[in-house]
Amino acid sequence: MKDNRKYVSSSEKAEIVLKSLCQKSPQTISELTETLVKTLPIKPTTARSSVTRIVNDLIEIGILEEVGSAEKGAKLVDFTPYGIYLITISFPHTGAKYITMDDILHYLHKKNKEIEELLRIYLYLKSDKEEEEEEEFSSFLETLDLVADLEEEEINNWKDLEDSILDLCIMELEEYIDKRGGLLYLEELMSKMPKELKRAYKRVLYSYKDKIEEEIKNYELRKNKIQELISKLSKTTISP
Repeated sequence: MKDNRKYVSSSEKAEIVLKSLCQKSPQTISELTETLVKTLPIKPTTARSSVTRIVNDLIEIGILEEVGSAEKGAKLVDFTPYGIYLITISFPHTGAKYITMDDILHYLHKKNKEIEELLRIYLYLKSDKEEEEEEEFSSFLETLDLVADLEEEEINNWKDLEDSILDLCIMELEEYIDKRGGLLYLEELMSKMPKELKRAYKRVLYSYKDKIEEEIKNYELRKNKIQELISKLSKTTISP
């Protein structure tokens, strides 16, 4: 659908570029420029300049990366795993006008179905909670930039992304469980869950169980160390 506004911000243009990459990836600057021209009332030369600048900015943030060259030598760009993670955790704050989480899911469906399923679980758990007021920053690009500056998660490949999305799912589960009746509510939530998500949900539950068991082991070790100290103190006369 053509946007006939006279002015569209760089941030909105970035959304159009990313949305296009969700639909088809990787792409060249020329292909992304063509999408921008089809979407906005903008000259091809102006569009190409905008796309080049936006792609360079997104590469600098870590959202995109060069992934080779097309037949005629033009560079191809695509999402990085870190970029998908950054968009996921930033999205509630962006006030996005063009790109949606469905676009990201569509991209992951082609790229990595395991991660797509985990992300669907995360979004399902998150959306079921009572709506909270989300602070919105001034633009999509500025939000990504700010969150990138604050984010300490290291995601260098798709396996890292899978583990990080799994951790996000577990964090959502912990929030439910910390509330009164949380376990019963999670069971009710599972009964309403779309059938195609239940396999991934089972995986999340197993991972959370493993995490709990690891924490129990760590606390047992701490308990034993403390007991050793207590036993030593019991054998020693301590002067006031």
